[in-house]
Amino acid sequence: QAMGGRPPVHGLAWRLRSLLGMDHPPLDLKKQGLAPLVSSVRVLALAAGSPLTNTLERLAGARQAGLIAPETAQAVAGAYDFLMLLRLRQHFRQEARGEAPSNAIVVEDLNPLQRRFLEESLLTVIDLQDQVHDRYGGIEVM
Repeated sequence: QAMGGRPPVHGLAWRLRSLLGMDHPPLDLKKQGLAPLVSSVRVLALAAGSPLTNTLERLAGARQAGLIAPETAQAVAGAYDFLMLLRLRQHFRQEARGEAPSNAIVVEDLNPLQRRFLEESLLTVIDLQDQVHDRYGGIEVM
């Protein structure tokens, strides 16, 4: 499951769509960002023998156990925080309009800085998934 829900950032294709002003399909922040990040951190925490359940605490435990480089752990924590912020902001706006909360965001509704942070966050998730796959293998990459 750590490899499931691979973020849709495919380097050049994602950037070309952005540069050419083309729309991106809606992005499910939970399925395509947070879930793969949380699952990957869970694998690292299990490998470290950590009983912790909080994602950021698990990440810190994996870093302390030497299973993830400090700079990578910092990038993953930043990606987690940003994706959660986007998700919560989306839910608050939807509830204020009387809509049911949804995890799907329209990338074009974000300002350029938010889009850049989103892209970097999703690339960080992909990098984390790749590291977990390389270390533990046997996980099918989608």
